[in-house]
Amino acid sequence: MTEENYLEVLTNKINSFCHQLVSSGFRRSRALASLLFSLSSNTAANSVVGLSLSPFFQHQYASVFDAIKHFALNDEQWRRAAAKIRRICFSTYLSETNREAGDRLITTIDATPRPAMFSETLPYRQSIVMPNPDPHQAYRLEVGYNLSFLNVSHFENKWSLPLSVERVGIEETSTQCALRQFDDLLTDPVIGLKDTLVVNTADNGYASLPFLCPLYERHENLVNIARLKRGSKTYTSVAAPSDGSYHRKYYGKHHYNILASDVKSYKKDGSDERYEVARRSISERKADETVIYERQMGRAQRTVLVKIERFNDRLLKSYGGYSMKDKPLDILRIQYTDQRSGNPIYKNEMYLVISGKRRREVTTKQAQEYYVSRSDIEAFFRTAKRNLLLDKFQPSKIQHLDNHLLIVQLASWMTYLTASQAEQCLNPWERYLPDKDKKENERLTMSRAIRAAAGYYATLDLRWLKPPKSTGGTGRKKGARQTPRKRHARVRKRPVKG
Repeated sequence: MTEENYLEVLTNKINSFCHQLVSSGFRRSRALASLLFSLSSNTAANSVVGLSLSPFFQHQYASVFDAIKHFALNDEQWRRAAAKIRRICFSTYLSETNREAGDRLITTIDATPRPAMFSETLPYRQSIVMPNPDPHQAYRLEVGYNLSFLNVSHFENKWSLPLSVERVGIEETSTQCALRQFDDLLTDPVIGLKDTLVVNTADNGYASLPFLCPLYERHENLVNIARLKRGSKTYTSVAAPSDGSYHRKYYGKHHYNILASDVKSYKKDGSDERYEVARRSISERKADETVIYERQMGRAQRTVLVKIERFNDRLLKSYGGYSMKDKPLDILRIQYTDQRSGNPIYKNEMYLVISGKRRREVTTKQAQEYYVSRSDIEAFFRTAKRNLLLDKFQPSKIQHLDNHLLIVQLASWMTYLTASQAEQCLNPWERYLPDKDKKENERLTMSRAIRAAAGYYATLDLRWLKPPKSTGGTGRKKGARQTPRKRHARVRKRPVKG
């Protein structure tokens, strides 16, 4: 490669990103870079081996497997590769968003099912909950794995990109896997988030003590915003005596997260007998802060009135060895009302919990806006499974499956870089439709960037990724037989605390 071509490689964002991977010491790095070009522009292939048909994959189809296989050969190498990729992705995030290392970081944690119904050679498969296309059934059970994603969110134009992705182990829950991901991210000395305020958003599956309590204790710069179940119970905190005497009472009056006080009937366990409980609403206590503002929602851009009430210094009841008596948190109640008709947009109001030692640095309106952007990770899951083949790879070894997760992570960030440089690609029958959502110099969405990637990659000089000529191999000896791989049955997962 001449010096002029080398400088051209470095000045282009896509080539520079791939050149960084090639120079990072990964095995089969050129085949890996070619695989990323093929994967981030995939609109037709339904299998990983089908990516070899892409014009940007300059190797033989067997190199697809080699790039995945040699990415990491064991768990220790995988951990080192994951840390290296996390640092590359974070540096890309800082450079593309023009941010500094000390600026506030918004993240999202969530888990998604990954079926492996017919991969009998993969160990530790378990029952997973999958969405059901049948409208009469909410879900169905399949065999596979759960994948935990820690994404950086609150981008422009609804982008959500992974900083860490792991397969949930058979001896742990999704929340325990998420704790490990946060520990790796926040304690990484290269990334340096020790003094950076990290605001994480999560759904109601993470609004539990096994997730909130350890993070409250370990990381002072982390604030969690999670959705609380409507009707859950919180307590007021009892102040310590002014004279410094010993006191054992930490919990005051309890209130339910409901709009108005009522009486609810419950059924006793193991019998048909019922009993009634008078529930005091949290509305009986005056909100510490109330914010009301207007915003536009939906494609029709109708005006919606958003009312947010904040109740500070509430407590959750301790259980299971997780003590919350000294960990106060804030509760948000959010209501959406149509300004024109005055009717509520949703049937019930929404409750959020803000947990963390620096929770007061997040304003009430910011907390609501951050949580709204949490839904962007669902769009990422859909695009990653449809175009980046997140759930299409059928390997014979569990290590290859873990390696493929890191490759999908790299392809996601490569697509993000492409979105700022490629032009929107429309079919002839789509060019006459008005594009009201597209603004000037705005980054394309993830799905549109994948559609436009092929046309843009065709303008790049990718000769530096071309493999050297092969001298040929000896091949398999005549009559040699391979040992059949061991078949693994589905594992019945035992109940795990947390």
